[in-house]
Amino acid sequence: MSCTFLILLVVLALLAVVNGISIPKNRLITPSKRYQKDELAIVCQENAVVAKKSLLKVIGPTLASSFVAAALMYPFDLIRALSMANAGSSLTTIELLRNFKNIHGYKGFFTQGLVPEVVKATWARFVKFSLYPVCHKLITNGLLENQGTAATKAFAGILASIPEVLTILPLEISKIILQLDTTNKFKNNMFTAISSVYNERGLSGFTIGYTGIQARQSLWTAGYFATLSFFEANVNNIMHALNLDQHESSKAVSQLLSGFLAGVFGAGLNTPCDTIRSNVQKRIFTGKAANQAVTFLGVGKELYAAKGLGGLYSGFKFKAFHLGGGGALMAFLIPFFKNIFDKL
Repeated sequence: MSCTFLILLVVLALLAVVNGISIPKNRLITPSKRYQKDELAIVCQENAVVAKKSLLKVIGPTLASSFVAAALMYPFDLIRALSMANAGSSLTTIELLRNFKNIHGYKGFFTQGLVPEVVKATWARFVKFSLYPVCHKLITNGLLENQGTAATKAFAGILASIPEVLTILPLEISKIILQLDTTNKFKNNMFTAISSVYNERGLSGFTIGYTGIQARQSLWTAGYFATLSFFEANVNNIMHALNLDQHESSKAVSQLLSGFLAGVFGAGLNTPCDTIRSNVQKRIFTGKAANQAVTFLGVGKELYAAKGLGGLYSGFKFKAFHLGGGGALMAFLIPFFKNIFDKL
């Protein structure tokens, strides 16, 4: 846990530096050469307010967008998790949902594992969407992301996903434990789930499923950023051909549609990794693995042998809505919140 929080602090510091959180000189207040102590105190307070507003304008739009997207997409994530974790079973989605309702009630669809998922998804989106333009500049000698190719955008997305994954592992693990808690052992408390993992397995318990999580996040982030401009250009062309680009809402519709399509494309790339990862964690944390070694490739081969490629894409419909919806919201909300924070 301490290592994860150390990485989190490093990422925060990196975000602060590389995103250019600076205070315009013309907005700073300089005390007169012959100032009194009271005057200096007032100047320091006013400059601190300016600094806070500058910081807020940099991180505010992405952070606010990430939170809204995480909260709205949670029900889809829950259904996706249930479907993927039971990819090897004969239970249908309806049967899985009925079993879940019998254990947690209808309220569970909106609350079970909600806190770790919203915190995790908010932080994950914030990190990757904030670091992506920075990573793109690093690998292209300063080019903005809209000046790059699909390959540079994909590679920058992969790089941005690495600190994202390293900092979300405890939340990711606590979320799936709560979502698969059929006996209500943890009372929907993420801290209880995290403590249980640490007490039973130590720090190594928080690396369970890392391979699948890293592959999942890397593939979605790469696919999303590599294709977003492509989908946006084509959506704009179609809207222009249909004479729909004259409406006031046309820009928002374009952002939502292109973000959704890019998100679904990313989901198509990463669903098998997520399905395998869910089954790896389920077998280990529910004790079904017994003394057998559970590996990412081993579980993947087993699922493919049992149900073919379709087994690896269990829950894809809900995952497509989850990640497509999240992608759409981020594409629309970041510019939306940027306009709001710029006015502060």
